[in-house]
Amino acid sequence: MNSARDYETEHKRQLAVYKKLYSKLHDVPESRIKAVIAYVGLSRKINTGTLGYELVEAKASPRLEKTFFERMNRLIEYKNDPSKFVEELKAARGDDMLLTMIKQEL
Repeated sequence: MNSARDYETEHKRQLAVYKKLYSKLHDVPESRIKAVIAYVGLSRKINTGTLGYELVEAKASPRLEKTFFERMNRLIEYKNDPSKFVEELKAARGDDMLLTMIKQEL
């Protein structure tokens, strides 16, 4: 994959959230705000000595918004009740070494 595009999904998600927040803070309809990722300094596979650019609109899908707000609500829950975070961490499954070490310390 092109290294310039490795994080495109994450950047689109982040820009969609910024767009929503800006809309709410400044009372501007989301439909009037456009979020764009700009790729600059792009070269072709065969070097012709010219650099190009590309603009990619960052549109939020309903699924992206739903996922973001679910995660944000979960974070707020953890802030209000840290013991819930610890319980869910203890119940987490996986063979990740860091997770295992953290669970051993709890």
